[in-house]
Amino acid sequence: MIRPRWRKVILDLWSNKTRSMLVILSIAVGVFAIGMIVGANNLLGEDLLTAFYATNPAQAELYTTGFEADLMPVIRRVDGVAEAQAITSFTMQYQSDPETWSDLNIYVYPDYRDIRLRQIVPVAGDWPPPHDAALVELGSLNYMDKSIGDVLRVETENGRIHELQIAGTIKDLNQPAVEMSGSPAVFVTVDTMELLGNGRFFTDILITIEGDDNSESAVKTVMERVSHKFERTGGLVFFSVINPPGKHPADEVLDPLLLILGLLGSMSLFLSSFLVVNIINGLLSQHTQQIGVMKAIGARTSQITVMYLVTIIIFGLLASAIAIPLGGLAAFALASFMARLLNFDLGSFTIPSQAIVIQLILALLVPLVAAAYPVFRGAGITVREAISEYGLGKGRFGGSWIDRMLNWITSTALNISRPVRIALRNTIRRKARLLLTLLTLTLGGAIFISIISVYTSLLATL
Repeated sequence: MIRPRWRKVILDLWSNKTRSMLVILSIAVGVFAIGMIVGANNLLGEDLLTAFYATNPAQAELYTTGFEADLMPVIRRVDGVAEAQAITSFTMQYQSDPETWSDLNIYVYPDYRDIRLRQIVPVAGDWPPPHDAALVELGSLNYMDKSIGDVLRVETENGRIHELQIAGTIKDLNQPAVEMSGSPAVFVTVDTMELLGNGRFFTDILITIEGDDNSESAVKTVMERVSHKFERTGGLVFFSVINPPGKHPADEVLDPLLLILGLLGSMSLFLSSFLVVNIINGLLSQHTQQIGVMKAIGARTSQITVMYLVTIIIFGLLASAIAIPLGGLAAFALASFMARLLNFDLGSFTIPSQAIVIQLILALLVPLVAAAYPVFRGAGITVREAISEYGLGKGRFGGSWIDRMLNWITSTALNISRPVRIALRNTIRRKARLLLTLLTLTLGGAIFISIISVYTSLLATL
């Protein structure tokens, strides 16, 4: 047998479905926003680093004058070097359509069957790249609207047109998406590079270091040894780069972006708490006389407080049932979009457990905290106050300087009609509720403008 107090809770939820749905959606929107950001961050953090480190990325890169590939055994013998890899890249023009020539990034490894660092993965077609042919990065192939077997017309430095057949496709997780770089990427052999007029020399040295100390200072020490060794062979190191350990190169872009989205999500959750307070205030105003009747027949303040807190918990649970699956879908969509920009494929759909736990906690805790004061205040009124007053608070007009100023402006200065004056007085009669409403509208407008600004900035940047 359900106790009367819990029957009242159920009836309150069911009797005004519109109000209940409004509360649930208000909570769900904020929780959904947080879940989307947390979920996307977790999905990217897990899959991106796993895929990136599967390519055996370099810890340091040295950009040098030209050298031949047979220098690599010498570099590998430098104290502290675990592995070294030669690579070079250059840019040429390719015919993107009959009237247009565009930039084409061309990469060369000495031996495609023995790539030690920054590995690439064959996808379709020939492997390794045949003589006088190219393997195209998979995203670049779609960008150029080409297929395996098509021909790329490239212009050499001396103005000669050379045709490269597309022999296959590869996946290179060290390349940004071509939509971001604006230049397709292809891979050729040393012999093909020579045919294109760029000699047989390499200009980049990639290294990893021995041991478990991957700190920047340890990498820098070994990198300086490699630099000195290279310069003793007659070469020159123009500059060098240390890649931060345990981080993807795109983290410098992703971290601020996710931070901005996280702040917007937090603002949405904060806004939803204002909406919850407004709605709970309205609910308790309608229930003021009911609270008085319950107290008149023996209900304690603590019992009434628990009733309304349980109502809010039910709202939170129902909101989480909406927000968690939708937040999971949105997180996967956002992570997939970012993954495409970073040129890697996200794993299968999943909702990270951390995102579920955070959403559930927020869906229960935020509404309870937001509505605690209205509930305690509403449940604490006396029987006399509840029966003699309709609505919470003792809104009176005329007692403050704001009221007197409004009265003078509307009646004396502007001579507004009496019905309009009454409407204006009622608007500011309960100033706390008016302030809460204005804050809600202001915050909602600020969030809307922020989202539009971020969206416009992303479009302009990407």
